[in-house]
Amino acid sequence: MKINKTILGRGAAVVAMAGMMLTATPAFAAQISATMQPTITKNWTVASEAQYSANETFNFMVKYIGYDAKGTSFTGAVSKGGKPVAVDDIENVALTGLKGDGLTKTATTKFLGDYDFTQPGVYKFAVNEVAGTNANINYSTQFYDVAVNVQWKEGSLTEAEVQSVVFTTQKDGKKVTTATFDNTAKDNDTLTVSKTVAGTAANTADTFTYTLRVEGATGSYTVTKGSETTTLPAGADYKFTLRHGESISVANLPVGAIYTVTEDDTDYDETYTVNGTASQDGHVATGTIAKNGNAVAFKNKKGFAPQTGITMNTLPFVGVGVVAAGGVATLVISRKRRAGEDF
Repeated sequence: MKINKTILGRGAAVVAMAGMMLTATPAFAAQISATMQPTITKNWTVASEAQYSANETFNFMVKYIGYDAKGTSFTGAVSKGGKPVAVDDIENVALTGLKGDGLTKTATTKFLGDYDFTQPGVYKFAVNEVAGTNANINYSTQFYDVAVNVQWKEGSLTEAEVQSVVFTTQKDGKKVTTATFDNTAKDNDTLTVSKTVAGTAANTADTFTYTLRVEGATGSYTVTKGSETTTLPAGADYKFTLRHGESISVANLPVGAIYTVTEDDTDYDETYTVNGTASQDGHVATGTIAKNGNAVAFKNKKGFAPQTGITMNTLPFVGVGVVAAGGVATLVISRKRRAGEDF
C-alpha cells in the first residue's frame, strides 16, 4: 500500500498548525488603540462655587472580571506592565481637575490603554466609582461592564489585534460609549446666628465677638452679614462680631455637620436658643445641621441692681432732684439770714 507523501505532508502541516495554535505563545500582544480606549467621564454638581475645588480627586476601580474564549481552546492571557493580570485584579484610576462654567464641573480620562492582550477572546472588565470623604458630595453607585474583543490579526496566528471595545451596560435604558459618573450635592441647609440686646443698663451699640466652628464638613462655605460676604473654612475657627439686631448666615452646610458657636465673655447675662427651643443660660451653643432651618439666637441682658431703685431711665431725674433740693435749701438759709432769724 502506497502512501501519498503529498497528503502526508499536508496532514503534518495541519497538525503542526493546530499544535501551534494550541501550544504556541503568541509573539506579539495587542493593545487598545488610542481611538478605541474607553473613557471615564465625571460630572460633579456643587451646591455653590464655595464648595468647588479644582484639586478635588475622584477615584475609580477597574476590575478584570474574566475571559470568554472565542473559537479556540486558549486560556485568556492579559498582562499589564509585563505582569500577568489575574481575575479580580484591580486597577485604580484617579481623575482630578474638573472644570466648568456653571455649577456642574466635568472631566474625562481614558483607561485600559496599558493592558496587553495576547490571545483571541472577549476580555471583560467592570468599572465603578470609589466613594470619597467629601461631605458635600453624593458619590455615584453606578457600575459599568466593558468587553474587549480580541482576534488574530489577519494572516497571522501569533499576533493579536483588538477589534472593538464595547460597554455592555446600559444607563437609563440607553447604550453608552463612556462610563459616566454623576455626583450631586449632598442635602444641605443654612445656619443663621443672630443677636439681641435687652435690659435697662444695656447698650445696643455694644459689639459682641463670636467663634464659629463646623465639623463634619469639607472645604469652604459662604458667610453673609448684611451686604458683606466672607468664607468659613470647615474644621477651623471663624471669628465674627454682632451688634443688636444683626445676624450672619452660613450657606450650604451639609446635613449632619456639627456646629459650635461660642460668645466671648461679657458683663451681660447671656442666654441662647437653638431652632426656637426653650432659652438656655450660657454662651456656648451647639447643634447639628438639619434640613429646613438651623437658627441660633443669642440674647444678652443687663440691668441695674434692684435694691438701688435707680435705673438708666430714672437716673437723670434723680440727679435733677438732688440739684433742685440743694438749691431750695440754699435759698431758705439765705432768706432767714437776711431776716435776722437764727438758723
